[in-house]
Amino acid sequence: MKDHCAHPTVQLKTMNSILMKFATIEPAFLRMKQMFKEFDKSGDGALQRNEIEACLPKLGVEASDELLDDIFKLSEIDASHELDFHEFVIVVALTTLLNLRKTSGEAPEGQGEIDKAINIVADAFAFFDKDADGSITRDEVENALGEGSTHGGGSHHRLAIQRFQELDWDGDGTITFLEFLVSFVDWVVEDDEDE
Repeated sequence: MKDHCAHPTVQLKTMNSILMKFATIEPAFLRMKQMFKEFDKSGDGALQRNEIEACLPKLGVEASDELLDDIFKLSEIDASHELDFHEFVIVVALTTLLNLRKTSGEAPEGQGEIDKAINIVADAFAFFDKDADGSITRDEVENALGEGSTHGGGSHHRLAIQRFQELDWDGDGTITFLEFLVSFVDWVVEDDEDE
């Protein structure tokens, strides 16, 4: 992630430039939600390790047991031993950003759209992570939200505090890419009531 922050695919200049991308990436996140439901063979709203193992080839990833274990460990954020939709998006982001997908053969349906959406989220993270250290501080959020602002006063300061608290859900004082990605999904995709 540090490398992506240092060299984003698209240079986002303001918070508005990020917001303008929501309409572009929403279909990709909805496609990921549909894929998640297809891969959830048990219908319990979570993917077990065997369901992840079965879905990776459909994502174009040939995974050894070791790689599968690593992907599962990196994606599982709540120690439940299963992956919910947000954690599945992390799996997809890992396969995209780490180029884990095999290049031969036909890409899964909608994969180009999904790759573009994941890269936009990574670019949005880079917009906030000004020092490209792989995490975002409250000062970086405040500075980023203040860029391009024509409003005086402390309105962007209050917004920065709110956004930071929303993003830093583990309360450690920094925002990781995983925290950012999960929050970004919530901003773009409305939650289904039936899940």
